[in-house]
Amino acid sequence: MSWEEKVFRVILGLGDRVRNRWNREQVSRRVLLEDEQNSLCILAGALSGDDILIKVAEQEGGYAGRTFFLPEQMDFFETPQKNRAFLLYRVVYLSLQRSLKLNAGAPGMSRAESRECARSAGPLVLKQMRLEFPAFFEETVEALLAAADRANENALPEHLLYGRFLYSGQNEVPAGGASNPQDRTKEYKKEIRARAGEELEVVTKPEEELRDYTLTHNFEKIETIDQFDGQWRDLDQSDELEEEQAAMDEVRLSKLIRTDDPAHSVYYSEGFRGATAGDSQEARETGPCLRYDEWHFRKRSYRKDYCRLYPEHLNVRSTSYLQATLAKHRPTIVRLRRQLHHLLNRPAIVYAQTNGEDPDLDAAIVRYADLHARSAPSERVYMSRRRLRHDISLLILLDRSLSTDGYHNGQRILDVEKESALIFGELLHEAGVDFAIDAFCSRSRNQCRYTHLKTFEENWAEAKLVVGGLSPLGYTRIGPALRHATRLLQRRDRRHRHLLLISDGKPNDFDRYEGRYGLEDVRQAVREARRSGVSTYTLAVDSQARRYLPAIFDHNEFRILPDARLLPAAMFDFFLHLQRATRQAS
Repeated sequence: MSWEEKVFRVILGLGDRVRNRWNREQVSRRVLLEDEQNSLCILAGALSGDDILIKVAEQEGGYAGRTFFLPEQMDFFETPQKNRAFLLYRVVYLSLQRSLKLNAGAPGMSRAESRECARSAGPLVLKQMRLEFPAFFEETVEALLAAADRANENALPEHLLYGRFLYSGQNEVPAGGASNPQDRTKEYKKEIRARAGEELEVVTKPEEELRDYTLTHNFEKIETIDQFDGQWRDLDQSDELEEEQAAMDEVRLSKLIRTDDPAHSVYYSEGFRGATAGDSQEARETGPCLRYDEWHFRKRSYRKDYCRLYPEHLNVRSTSYLQATLAKHRPTIVRLRRQLHHLLNRPAIVYAQTNGEDPDLDAAIVRYADLHARSAPSERVYMSRRRLRHDISLLILLDRSLSTDGYHNGQRILDVEKESALIFGELLHEAGVDFAIDAFCSRSRNQCRYTHLKTFEENWAEAKLVVGGLSPLGYTRIGPALRHATRLLQRRDRRHRHLLLISDGKPNDFDRYEGRYGLEDVRQAVREARRSGVSTYTLAVDSQARRYLPAIFDHNEFRILPDARLLPAAMFDFFLHLQRATRQAS
């Protein structure tokens, strides 16, 4: 960037700060959607009986599918209480509007037309609101309607009161998604949050058309960014995100183009989830694969042989990574090893035995009761202390999707996963536990990849060398990976079989797998595992996971960690819980 551009950016930034400076009164009464988002999500879910997402709107907002769009902030009224009441009103309004199915947005409809459609439907929604919530209507809504009276000098704009109609369309993606998912492993360096977007359209173009774009030359000294006008540019080259942020903030992101090129930086935009692509077309098999069903919650039936899963072994070995990780976490390993040995060396009490060191009082009471009842008494009236054999099979399933390439409190999530797997693997190997470590990712239903880091039969001394070679890749189609892991555990001849999932738990993929569809498929896969005698437990390092994990797992089947560095200790705590449960069951 030249010195002229730098001076221009500094002057432009100063002007923006002057224009956007709020006085103290406005700041004191302002209510941010970010602060109220969790409570509003709970309210929307209770009113709608569905999993509702709350996202930031560009302006007035509306609803599309299971997503409610609300203004980013509200400071129109003179008190924070009234501004907060307005957000509550919008959630109630959108819930009723959704139940009445009033959202006739169409592609190409202008903002003015969509606002007028929403305003014309307003009386129906308000009438229903008065019937269902009369007290709320009298205390809150009537005051809002009075504030929107055009006779007032400072009237509340009607489009904020009624919102606008949104269009939610879906496209179909080509079979197989990206042609080379291996090329997407490059790490991006920056992530900047963009302004919100409510209606996004995914434009799918063949690779030939992207390559044969019109040759252009830029004679401008200062580079600019503008709306797409039909001429292709290179979609991503070097990392210039910070330099282009000011220009990006002035552009409304309304169309998206999917490409296989790796991103050097991320401009994060809260786009409407309905803009994601639809189902993938059937593709030709690219090698030996396994077929798995997928649950369609609306039809309440399985889509037979819908997903293709490709098992693979990671062949990249790294002795230096292993040695560096073990040296880095040596104090943690020593501390956990001490706790493990204390637990394993402590004999368990086995009750109702034919001989032992001490009498079993409960069994003795039952014996005397049987004698008085003139029935055959049991001779098992002793208890003994013995070391129990590990009758456990444990499979650790790591999420290796691109979402793990992000950072949490300065720690890259995938790095924490790999280090935790090595620490936990060392302890399990010393304890003599039957265990395996695998990873998964996906690139549409036709390319679900299941990577074996250590199978149940492999020697840990060899397997731990490949853990460091795991890299982020693709998306998070959890269902096929869970079903395959369940099948592997079913083959083990152990009494207790457990699956430990390390993931944020949020399903998504290149084709349709987001929202409730993906959540319900994962939930069904967990049910299948439970019926097969496999218990599932999830550890998530994501503050947003509390919004969707309860919809998949029972309250005692997951744990959300506030810090990624707690993952090794959380995995060890899970194992201690398994040991205690096994002792009690014995």
